[in-house]
Amino acid sequence: MANNLTQIKRRLHAVEGTGKITKSMELLSTVKSQRLKREVERSQSYFESLGYLLSDLFYFGKIEDNFYLKEGPKDLPSLYIVLGSDLGLCGSYNQDVIRLALSTIEPKDKILVIGKKIEKTLREKSAAEVFNTKDISYDSSLQNFEKLSKTLLKLFNTKRIRNVFIVGTHFINSLKSVPVLYRILPFCLERKKWENEEACPPLLDNPAEEIIDRLWESYLVGEIQHLFKDSELSEHTARRNAMEEANKNVDELTNELTIKYNKQRQEKITEEITEITASRMAM
Repeated sequence: MANNLTQIKRRLHAVEGTGKITKSMELLSTVKSQRLKREVERSQSYFESLGYLLSDLFYFGKIEDNFYLKEGPKDLPSLYIVLGSDLGLCGSYNQDVIRLALSTIEPKDKILVIGKKIEKTLREKSAAEVFNTKDISYDSSLQNFEKLSKTLLKLFNTKRIRNVFIVGTHFINSLKSVPVLYRILPFCLERKKWENEEACPPLLDNPAEEIIDRLWESYLVGEIQHLFKDSELSEHTARRNAMEEANKNVDELTNELTIKYNKQRQEKITEEITEITASRMAM
């Protein structure tokens, strides 16, 4: 009986210690998710507005063809930037990204991995060339994203890659995120029509082609940053949900062990009282 009580007490302390860790992780992920959600909303507004501006420049500048809107030759490899996580305990977040990447990427393609948790799996299961870089992460500075943007544009301009995709995760709400495939090169631009746009076209101080050339890189940097932030937000949301479920299990197990401990402790006390009473009666 005494050994059982000791074992239950040790297990109870272990579960309570685990609960402190999971609650701390849940709180940390909640704070990060709230901050990232605000950043995602701001970045999305920025690069969408810039995209609409570029599409208007193509339309009003009567530019029907542009190098940045056309895919490269079919025999060239595509570059996939796959966004995973450096830490675990985030549910099926990494597995969903890996599943989408493996179903899309061909053996001739190239994979740039962001996130330590998915790199090993992609190297083992994908026939494509897999590489990483220390210069780019979710916490990278604007200068590093600009450097990445210039590298991608150079590879695309020199026809060394056909197109560039980002395999990431799109945040929908606090309970749902979905793996997605974005094409960032060549550009995919949407256009919103203005009211009376034909009667009042915009006045441009410089030729549309010149403005477009200056805006391409800024648009690409903004788009990449937004997609990174969106995936990071999804990661922390998934981790918060996983830790919330873990905390529920910890609470249930703690209650179960507490009841079991108190029951056996009461049985031991009752047994000792019975033995004392029997001894007094025997005297």
